[in-house]
Amino acid sequence: MTFENTAPMRIGLAGLPSDDLDWIVQSLRDRAHELSSSRILITGASGFVGRWVVAALVEMRTQLHVPDLSVQILVRNSSTAQERLGAELWNHVEVVEADIKQPLSLRQPASHVVHGATPSSTRSGSGDGRGVLLTSVSGTHNLIQAISAFDEAPRVLHLSSGAVYGPQPSEVDRIPENWGGGPSPFLTTAPYAEGKRAAEALLEAAGRDDLLKPLQARLFAFVGPGLPTNEGFAIGNFIRQACIGEAIHLTGDGSNTRSYIDARSLVVWLIRILLDGEVGTPYNVGSPFGHSLRDWAHMCAELVKVPVVLGDQVVGERLAYVPDVSNSIKIGIHPPSDDIRPSLWAWIQWLRANQR
Repeated sequence: MTFENTAPMRIGLAGLPSDDLDWIVQSLRDRAHELSSSRILITGASGFVGRWVVAALVEMRTQLHVPDLSVQILVRNSSTAQERLGAELWNHVEVVEADIKQPLSLRQPASHVVHGATPSSTRSGSGDGRGVLLTSVSGTHNLIQAISAFDEAPRVLHLSSGAVYGPQPSEVDRIPENWGGGPSPFLTTAPYAEGKRAAEALLEAAGRDDLLKPLQARLFAFVGPGLPTNEGFAIGNFIRQACIGEAIHLTGDGSNTRSYIDARSLVVWLIRILLDGEVGTPYNVGSPFGHSLRDWAHMCAELVKVPVVLGDQVVGERLAYVPDVSNSIKIGIHPPSDDIRPSLWAWIQWLRANQR
């Protein structure tokens, strides 16, 4: 498969590829009418996932003429969020400027909520651990308190994480959705993982009190435009090095296993859970097809013809991060193809176009 002669990338809302946003819209064409007369609130709207979800919903409303679909975003700083989302998208959403760590007041009730307001940097062990834990716990509590004033209980899709399961045992190929493991509090990634676990528990408790209808999406790993390439994640490092024509370096032998899906498939998956998900059922969101980091590095390197350099760090027990997605399959959501090279190439194109 050759990628060098692909057409120049068209950039659309939020600075994301127009072709990907169009693909999302077409994938959800038959379901869009179910969002008529809905108000969807997105927290964490300027993050990687939130940015894609907001842009996709606005495109659905515009292209498919979804009547009375309102998209509302909760942001801490309007200026920063507008810069990230772009002026064109900004003009098509309702903005609530508030710090989710403080008590909230929502003027308009929402029929659906996508709750993703958690800094992601601590997934890799960097960033303000106490701050991210506080955002997850107090932010979720404050959101629930605001929702409790609604006349009707909204469907709340919580963007949780596969980190809630703790390290994946080497003998388990795919983490099942009923896995009872958990993260160690001694790891630098614990604040992020424990914050997601606590947020899940708070939302489930609110669901039992009939304040909302909680839906838990446990996100694994992704690729695509907008994903940071400087936060210590392997695939981001590979793409960043490939993008500037450098050899791709691994610190070890690359035997650890990861799986990835592209951003556009992620958005369709999340919106399908928002519409079809069952309360009380966790949904792993990610590819069940795992490959070694060495294979992923070679996949990225082959796109731009650069070498891969393995490190001499000895890896002990093989570590994996690959989900079982049986619960999603039960409601008709099937993972995308195992071949995401086109998505990796599109990511490289996007980075080059944005000179990042």
